[in-house]
Amino acid sequence: MRGLLSLMLAIPLVVGCGDDGGDDKPDDDAESTADGWGNGGSSGGSGAAADSDGSNTDTASSDTSPSGSCVGDFVILEEADLIDIGHCRVIDGSLSIGQWEGPSPEAIDPPDSDDGGEPEEDEDDDALGDMTGSNVTNLDALSDLTEVTGNLGLFQNDELTSAQLGNLTQIGGDLQMFRNNALESLRVDRLAAIGERIEIVDNDGLTSLSIDNLTSSNAVEIHSNSKLTSVELNGTVRIRHVTVAMNASLTSLSFDSLEEVGAIFVYENPNLTTFELNKLSSVAGTMTLSSNNALTSVHLSNLTSVGGGDVTIEWEAGESLTITSNHALESLSLDSLTDIGGHLNINENGALCQSIVDAFVDMLEALGWAGATSIDDNADC
Repeated sequence: MRGLLSLMLAIPLVVGCGDDGGDDKPDDDAESTADGWGNGGSSGGSGAAADSDGSNTDTASSDTSPSGSCVGDFVILEEADLIDIGHCRVIDGSLSIGQWEGPSPEAIDPPDSDDGGEPEEDEDDDALGDMTGSNVTNLDALSDLTEVTGNLGLFQNDELTSAQLGNLTQIGGDLQMFRNNALESLRVDRLAAIGERIEIVDNDGLTSLSIDNLTSSNAVEIHSNSKLTSVELNGTVRIRHVTVAMNASLTSLSFDSLEEVGAIFVYENPNLTTFELNKLSSVAGTMTLSSNNALTSVHLSNLTSVGGGDVTIEWEAGESLTITSNHALESLSLDSLTDIGGHLNINENGALCQSIVDAFVDMLEALGWAGATSIDDNADC
C-alpha cells in the first residue's frame, strides 16, 4: 500500500549553467551530489551538476542563461551559498536546505485495520535518520524561484524562522520539511503542482500549513508536528495517500476540494474536534479515523464508497472503514455511503451511541451490503 504512483509533470528544457567568461574551473564551494539529497556525496555549497554515473562535472553552477535555469542538485549549508543561487529561476535538479541522509519517515506505520485500527507504537525521532543543518535564517534569496524539477527539502534548520517562496509554482519530486524547529509557517502561495509527495514531519515550531493553490500531489504525510494547529490544502481534488497523525495541537484539518483519495489515515491528533470532507465521494482503499480523543463529529456526507478499488490510482478492492477509539465522538454523517469493500469497524468510541451505529449498519444491509462488521464497545444508548 506504500508504493506510490509517480505523476509525471511536464518539465521545460533548461540550460546548463556556466561562468561568464567560459572558464570551466568549478567554484571551490560548489560540489555535486549523486542523488537527489546529496547522500553519498560531500555536502557542498551551491552544488554542481552530476554526470549520469554520479561523478562531478567540471561545470560550475553560476548561471548566465537568459531563462535563469541552473542545473544540478544543490545542498545548502551556509547562508552565503543560498545567496549564490539566488539568480536561479528554475533549478533542474533538487534543492536541499540542510542535508538529510534518510531513512524515509514512511517507516512510521499507520494503524492496522486488521487489528481494529489501533495505531502502532510511536517511532522515536531517530526514525528520520541523520541530518546536517544549515545556518540559513530565511529564504528571501530565492524570491525569483519558480520551479524545482526534483525534490525540495528543508532539513534541521534551527535558525530558519521564515520560509516564503512566493513565486514557486511547481516541484517535480517531493516537498519535505523535517525538524525545522524555529520555523512557524510555510508560504508557497502560488505552488500548484507537486509531482510526488508532501512530507511535513517533526517541525516543533510549525503552527500552520496552508497550500491552497495546490491542485495535484501524489501523497500527503503530516505527522509529529507538536505545535501545528491548522492544515489547509483546499485546492487538491485527488490524492493517492493521506496521513495526518500525532500532531498534538492540531484543531483544524481542511481539504475542501478533495473528491477522491486512495487511502486516508487520521490518528492520534488529540485536539482535533471535527473531521469534515464535504466533497469526498470515493476512498479506493482504507479509511481509518483512530484515537483522536477530542473528535466529536465526522461529516462525510457525499462519500459513497470505501474500499471499492482502483479508480485510476492503483488500489485493490476489499479495504476497510475503521472508526475506533475516538472517545469524544458523538455523531456520524455518512448518509450517502452505500458500499464498503472490506470490513466495517466502529468500536470503542465511548460517547457514540451504539444505536446510531446499528442504524447505520441496518441502512447498509438494506441496500444489499453484506460485509463483515466489528461494532462493539460504543456508548450504551
